[in-house]
Amino acid sequence: MMTTVAEATRRQRVKRLLQFFLLLGLVAAVLFLTGPRVGAIVQALTPPVLPEVDSHATPQRLDQNWSLSDSQRFHSITQGTTTIPIPLSWLLALEAPQRSLFALPFAESDRFIGDDYFLRLSFMKGEVNPDNPLGLPVGVAVTRSQNLPGISGVVDGAGFTCAACHTSPLTYGGVQYIIDGGPAAIDLGLFTAAFGAALGQTAVSGKLPIFNGRFDRFATNVLGDAYSDHRRIQLRSELDTLVATLAGNPSDVNVVEGFARLDALNRIGNQVFAIDNHRFDNYVPINAPVNYPHIWTSSWFAGCSTTARSFVMREKRWVWPPR
Repeated sequence: MMTTVAEATRRQRVKRLLQFFLLLGLVAAVLFLTGPRVGAIVQALTPPVLPEVDSHATPQRLDQNWSLSDSQRFHSITQGTTTIPIPLSWLLALEAPQRSLFALPFAESDRFIGDDYFLRLSFMKGEVNPDNPLGLPVGVAVTRSQNLPGISGVVDGAGFTCAACHTSPLTYGGVQYIIDGGPAAIDLGLFTAAFGAALGQTAVSGKLPIFNGRFDRFATNVLGDAYSDHRRIQLRSELDTLVATLAGNPSDVNVVEGFARLDALNRIGNQVFAIDNHRFDNYVPINAPVNYPHIWTSSWFAGCSTTARSFVMREKRWVWPPR
């Protein structure tokens, strides 16, 4: 009888001890999941809500004293930029981010750079032409042979040109009128948040043993005929490194820019003096968004090459205007 009571008492103590540790583990899990670190990760993986747009509006050029070829060249020619800091092959393969993280393991999205998503940031639809064989949006150009952080070897990159900020869309009656030199309506702050969520969700997918469809599709499209288990693992490592590098860059914002607004000088200064040389103490939070300046007389310019040739060297000094 005493043995039975002792065993019952021992089992009761073990049960209570297990309940205590279970409760302790539950509390720890709640604290972890609601802590600032996890909250920051969830926030980074959750894309912003973007407005709906008519992505099927017909582009219409206006007579602005530029030929069609001049306008197309302005929209798509590279200026050496890699402001979209991933290889071109990644950009073309990257899916738009899922609004719900619960859908991440199961759902497939359209392309991030595709009309149905990218145009919701107020970029303009591009057209396939000799200067834009991939049909990228207006102001997005390909820059060949670039070195990007975390990426092995030399790759083709992509980035924004002057046309991204100085081409204006005006949509009316199912027609989108293209105004070269007009102020853009894009929101680069939303672009950064959406782009980060798309990359982050792809990186997380690569770590899921079963629900890794998003990363598998990304790897298949990026690697193409070069696909192998080794290259897939290397690609996942490069993606993790690049995401960690971008996440480590300062990005504080004191004043939200919004559509048709940009703190351009501050962004340029931060890139040159803080981010590129890893001197983050030089970073100044975004605080002075203004409208994109219009350049109404751009179509009367003779062209960059002609202007450059107009500079003449006389007596070992530059003279402007040429005499």
